[in-house]
Amino acid sequence: MKFSIKSQENGLTLVEVFGDLCQKRLAADREPLEGLLGDECYGRRVLLDLHGVETIDSSGIGWLLASHKKFRSGGGLLVLHSLSPFARDVMKILNMQLVFKMADDEANAKRLAQENGT
Repeated sequence: MKFSIKSQENGLTLVEVFGDLCQKRLAADREPLEGLLGDECYGRRVLLDLHGVETIDSSGIGWLLASHKKFRSGGGLLVLHSLSPFARDVMKILNMQLVFKMADDEANAKRLAQENGT
């Protein structure tokens, strides 16, 4: 699993995720967003690009839920977008669209983040 900053513009931080969002990978990285963006990351508006996620398991969903809660508590915003087919299917089965702000692509994610800006 690899996290990288794609860009930072107009108060939005775009982060790409590649690989497996699973227990084995998350246990090794602990808090990958904090490691990438710093301690204040949960006060930002972050667009998480999941097009490169190959697999996601229950711990990956749990990590996303915990991150979502941290963003809400920290005054930030987390928007998931461009989900890989596998990730999209998992999220749909679990009705995660009721929890997360999700968009089909980056442009719609930016629009959603601007509408729900902090």
